Amino acid sequence: MGPRSLIIALVYTASLASVSHALPVEKDSVFGRVIDTGPGLATVVRLPGDHYVVYDVGHWNHVGRVMDGINEVIPEGKRIDLLVLSHGDSDHFGAVREILEQYEVTRVLRTGDPRVAETWKRGDKAIPEAHHARRTTDINLSYFEFPMGATYRFGDAYVTMIAGFKKAPSEWPLETDSERFNAISIIVRIYFRGPRATPQIRPVVDT
Repeated sequence: MGPRSLIIALVYTASLASVSHALPVEKDSVFGRVIDTGPGLATVVRLPGDHYVVYDVGHWNHVGRVMDGINEVIPEGKRIDLLVLSHGDSDHFGAVREILEQYEVTRVLRTGDPRVAETWKRGDKAIPEAHHARRTTDINLSYFEFPMGATYRFGDAYVTMIAGFKKAPSEWPLETDSERFNAISIIVRIYFRGPRATPQIRPVVDT
């Protein structure tokens, strides 16, 4: 099939119908699904070897829809290797608690930018609870360094940190809170079956 590169970014906001059950998923391929959550974003990716990445968890009004979509891709009893929360807006944070209650999550990668919305508070409380139960590593950019180019390896698939900030750099010309909140978003790249020897990628962590 040749190299496959999947960029999951804030600008990727297209919604797809619930059709994952009708799509054949090859065992040694990468399968990605965007869950229809109305506003915001929720995506789930299956990597070879039964590894799973979830990027954003949708709108607070559609938690059930988000969980149904994730359940269709991730079988019961499987572990989520990486949960990425791009930023703290409530339409990207909706199903955090439900995911942590239903699945064991190896690591959560998030900006940690504080918000006042109840959806954010609910998710922000659930993550350290899972961490203290020794089920989840909380990679909170407000407290910990996770450099751009840092990479997790899952067999022939690589998940690389492209961007992400605990706060927007002061030199950026951002005028509104919305711009500041979105500008710090975490972006990751999933690269499959292709050369990874690029200057942007730092030493790989095998999982």
